[in-house]
Amino acid sequence: MKFIQFQLFGITVLLISLVLNVQKVKADEYYTFTSTEPQDSYECLAEALYFEAAQDGDLGMYLVGKVIINRHYDTQYEFKDLNTICEVVHQPSRNPAKPWECAFSYHCDGKPEIVPDHPLEVAAMYAAEAMAYSLLNDRRSIDFTDGALYYTQPQIDRGWMLNTTITVTYLNHVFRKPKEIKFNNELEGLGYEH
Repeated sequence: MKFIQFQLFGITVLLISLVLNVQKVKADEYYTFTSTEPQDSYECLAEALYFEAAQDGDLGMYLVGKVIINRHYDTQYEFKDLNTICEVVHQPSRNPAKPWECAFSYHCDGKPEIVPDHPLEVAAMYAAEAMAYSLLNDRRSIDFTDGALYYTQPQIDRGWMLNTTITVTYLNHVFRKPKEIKFNNELEGLGYEH
């Protein structure tokens, strides 16, 4: 039985390798389109998608990518001064006493950001690059995170989470957005709008 499983695994790896060679050509052709986004935006977003969510597949990378893009366009919260995708991805810790608590844990964990030279890892990086390209060029895509600006692993519990609402949970990530401010109906007649 183990021999049959090993053979099936070997066939699967062979098929993935063949697909990767075709996918690389397609990806290289795909990236030749002109875009308004700077090249480093793609690279920073793809890097974050790979290291933060490749294990969660395309949907996981899409959801994490939407959070990064939502932060990039945020005008109300702590991300409003971040002007580029790279600034969002490389945002340092706001607490000097805890430099390891930066916005994206892979960026400040002390490990180098190197994609292992293994067919499955290379395939995951190509998928992250394709997802980054898609996210940065399709402004009409639906935001299944419902405007989330944060995501954590389910076991994480921090005080700041009290001021957020869970929008979606997917595999190893819980997505959150700030709680909406409730206006007093009496204030509406005084020129206050919401």
